[in-house]
Amino acid sequence: MMILTTTILAFIALVSGNRNMERIVDSPLVAGDEVIIKARWHTRSRETVRLYDGQASCNGQPAQNLIMKMMPRKGMIDIGRKVGNGCRYVMMTRRRLPFINVGSPYELSIEVATTGFVVKIKVNDRVHNIFTAPVDVGAINNIRTMSGDFSAITTKRFVPLAVRSCGKRYSEITQAITTRITGGSKSKPGQYPWQAAIRKARINDWLDAHHVCGATLIRECWVLTAAHCIQRVRNYETHYLVRVGDYYNLDDGTHLENEHQQDMAIEKVFQHEEYRGGTSPPYDIALIKLKKVNGSCVETSEYANPACLPDPSVDHFDENAPCVISGWGAQSYDQAPSRYPHELQGGKVNIRSEQKCRTTHGTRLKNGMLCAGGDADTCQGDSGGPLACQRDTENKLSPFVVWGITSWGDQCGLKDTPGVYTKVSDYISWITDIISLNSD
Repeated sequence: MMILTTTILAFIALVSGNRNMERIVDSPLVAGDEVIIKARWHTRSRETVRLYDGQASCNGQPAQNLIMKMMPRKGMIDIGRKVGNGCRYVMMTRRRLPFINVGSPYELSIEVATTGFVVKIKVNDRVHNIFTAPVDVGAINNIRTMSGDFSAITTKRFVPLAVRSCGKRYSEITQAITTRITGGSKSKPGQYPWQAAIRKARINDWLDAHHVCGATLIRECWVLTAAHCIQRVRNYETHYLVRVGDYYNLDDGTHLENEHQQDMAIEKVFQHEEYRGGTSPPYDIALIKLKKVNGSCVETSEYANPACLPDPSVDHFDENAPCVISGWGAQSYDQAPSRYPHELQGGKVNIRSEQKCRTTHGTRLKNGMLCAGGDADTCQGDSGGPLACQRDTENKLSPFVVWGITSWGDQCGLKDTPGVYTKVSDYISWITDIISLNSD
């Protein structure tokens, strides 16, 4: 299991404010780590936080990988860096912060990603995403604050502890599947054991149970899905359920001899706090906690087994990486829900570069999204389901990692129009925080 460990590097209770703090971490920060600076929005003209490598230099000074300059009197923040020849400061962005006032306590969060930094500010228990800096992270082992009312520097570092046998599927099933979800291609029972379904429950005799969205089992008591899938669920949890281990997505009593489904009640739904909806929504991610029965949730088997979460230190699926998609969604854009396939469908896709994705989707493509496409595609009804990539494609028994969540696209199966997925690796900190804080 991926768990979060917190190391407090310094905590100093202040009355009048501490302008200068410097701490050296035991080892350089890596993807998945987070630095949290606690402070108060002071009356000084400028407060500064610097992350840098104490060994590297430019013109005899430390190379400063990330510099954040808070300007309370102007209600603004500058984010830049000093690296390379000349050690010249290069500003990457300037943002206004209308939600914070002089004297307000705040937390500045810097998350280290594989391709840069994510900067956030928490004020009055609300997190504001300020900027994603797509720069080389480099080696960071020093954190310094200057000229501000700073009280603590905290690091959250991830220690990957794998879920036992996560991402494994029935060993006799190969990857030799045909090329469609859109258009219909039957999988085999146990081929995608991490596939889950969010379903309307049968709560009375006149309302039929039916499929709503896909999801991915990531822990025995947790599934991952898209935020747009749970807008009705989160206020009526008892009217919905999560089904795992399923193959025939039916409720008419047929095919029961081949079924291994488990219907799980929903305990609580967690939507990303920055999700705002729309047709191409950022932060399209949610977690569902399943309700325990007799002290346990999903009984894992060859038909129901969690996918692995991305490990930021080892998992990097670049352009053309082969992955798989699955679901019970439409086989064509205009297919009616009543004619969706009954058997679980699967297909192969390849990761597309950000450049190629932007050629198709333009400015609708935001940070935290990725594209995948090929002869297969996801469609209506597949939303919330998994884009899973195998860590070692040369080894058929290598585990699968949930790299994406089916989010949005232009129709289904259009040539040279890849589907868009929420990039799970960008949300590891959020996922782990939610699970850590809400597990029994």
